[in-house]
Amino acid sequence: MGDAAKVIHWNGRDVPPALAALPPGDYRIEPVEAADDEPGDDLPPETQARIRAGMASIAAGKGIPLDEVDARLRATIAAARAR
Repeated sequence: MGDAAKVIHWNGRDVPPALAALPPGDYRIEPVEAADDEPGDDLPPETQARIRAGMASIAAGKGIPLDEVDARLRATIAAARAR
C-alpha cells in the first residue's frame, strides 16, 4: 500500500473513521499482527541500525542536497548507457 497505508482497528461492525475519510477508489485491506509495530521491524538489526544512523545524519544536517544527488545519478546513468 505504500506511503498511503493506514493501520486501523475495526470492531467488525462499524465503519472506522479512517475508512470513512478515504476518497472513492480501489483499496487493498489486509490484517496486520500488531498496529504498534514500527515499519522495518522485520529488517535485520544491522540494516535497522544503518537506517537509523542515516536518519540521524540527515537530521544533523549532513545530508546531500537533492539537486546534487540527482546530478550524480544522471551522470551515472549516462555513463552506463554510453558503455
